[in-house]
Amino acid sequence: MQDKKYQIFVSSTYTDLIEARNKAIEIILNMYHIPIGMEMFSAADDEQWGVIKDTIDISDYYIVIIGHRYGSETPEGISYTEKEYNYAKEKGIPIMAFLREEGVATKPNEREDNPDKIKKLNAFRDKATKNKMCDFWENKDQLANKIALALMKEFNRSPRTGWIRADKAISPEMSKEMAELSKENRELREEVSKLKSQLTEDKPRIGISFDGEEKLKINFDEFTNYLKLDKILFQEIPNYLKKYMNEEDVEFYNNNLPSKTEVDNYNDKKELYWRKTEVNKDLNITIINDGSKKANEVYVDIKFPKEGLLIMEKYDVEQLRSPELPDIPENPLKKAKKEYNESLMGKNILSGFGNTVFNPGFSNFDVPTPYIPTPNPHYSTRVENNKIIIWIDNILHTRSKKFEDEFVIIPLKRGDFTIEISIICEEYTEEDVIYLPMSIV
Repeated sequence: MQDKKYQIFVSSTYTDLIEARNKAIEIILNMYHIPIGMEMFSAADDEQWGVIKDTIDISDYYIVIIGHRYGSETPEGISYTEKEYNYAKEKGIPIMAFLREEGVATKPNEREDNPDKIKKLNAFRDKATKNKMCDFWENKDQLANKIALALMKEFNRSPRTGWIRADKAISPEMSKEMAELSKENRELREEVSKLKSQLTEDKPRIGISFDGEEKLKINFDEFTNYLKLDKILFQEIPNYLKKYMNEEDVEFYNNNLPSKTEVDNYNDKKELYWRKTEVNKDLNITIINDGSKKANEVYVDIKFPKEGLLIMEKYDVEQLRSPELPDIPENPLKKAKKEYNESLMGKNILSGFGNTVFNPGFSNFDVPTPYIPTPNPHYSTRVENNKIIIWIDNILHTRSKKFEDEFVIIPLKRGDFTIEISIICEEYTEEDVIYLPMSIV
């Protein structure tokens, strides 16, 4: 402990406590420790505040000397001394506070005359007195004695990391022990190397590729086919159409349009459906064993990021149905245009057909049978939480297993992403993890 030197940060207002600070620094030096304080920095400089914080971080103890001035303030309206105190407390550094007695005689420049600052000073003094190491002083010699006693107590009660000479950092006993451990470690490594050389590399080596690419790159298409519903302004309707409609029809239409929230929800669902069914990318996966031994009970987990893209089984995509339109009243303007066009033709060409729809190639009873994949006893696949899980009973060495037309990637936004691939088989002693980059552009 005698060889350990502690760094002690000394904080106070400056001009009114120069002599007190000098005395504090002197007593710390006399105790063969290292004093440091804010007079070494420019307190008004934000960059230097970062240096002050770093210095407090590596200090072992913090001393604050408080007189009868609050001192210069930061842009936040707090004195730099209190700011340093708060930071030291936040970092858990042992604090010793020394407050100058209230009734002691002082010079005019040693007392605060600003009412606002006096209020802040009193609050700061109250806060400091609640510190477990707090004492009061009248003159600088008394302050020095109190600091010396407080430091000796704190060194014993809360020993800190401190600084020691390099030649004292490692004892002879520890140096000898490290030499022995180093020798033992070297011998063990040589033994391991010999054992490895005796082993044959007769084991599988599982790899994976996506369409033979080292990096997946997917194009992102912009969706533009949004549903837009605008209210009709009756006064802007051409006169030749007004005979086929009235203001009540327009008012009914405008009042019964879906809300913006309903339209936005529909557009979100419509865009997602479009991305899933129209702009997805087939994900063809090849798992290969290029080792020298058959791999048994192969498990491959391909974990995709949960934001930016979706992974789905192709069968599930094929079962999707487009979202239902919100309840939209008949557009009187479109109806009026239709009636106007029909009046120009003299008759409704389609009226002879009524509402019957003819489709001679398809009857109402020709309902397609949904595809249900047949379980394969040699492998299985599934998608769960944006992760593809594959099991293969075995892969012969130099052989591969391809999975085509089973999975699709749905790009949701542009960006760079990382795919995490975990591989394990019966012959592996630990899981192999691979990271594959991908981008949506």
